[in-house]
Amino acid sequence: MAVQLNALCFGSDLPGQGIPCHVDTIAEGIALTFSDQQSQPATQTVPFGQLSLDAGGFDHDQLVVKWMQSGAGRTLFIKDAAAIAAFRHG
Repeated sequence: MAVQLNALCFGSDLPGQGIPCHVDTIAEGIALTFSDQQSQPATQTVPFGQLSLDAGGFDHDQLVVKWMQSGAGRTLFIKDAAAIAAFRHG
């Protein structure tokens, strides 16, 4: 079964257009599965303690998640309603 992409990840070490990914909320934080597994590991886990959250998007209907990874800033844009709800209830 193919993973449903529900977010877009940006960073100075990533392509300018970002990398589509799937984000899951887990007990420890978030788990990311990238569509481009050649330039990124298949799955990355980021603890909640390293994340900052904010509202974003023109209509503030996106969740913007930021953290540092190996000295590079990462920004994840989540517009998927189910993924955003998982953050609220997780």
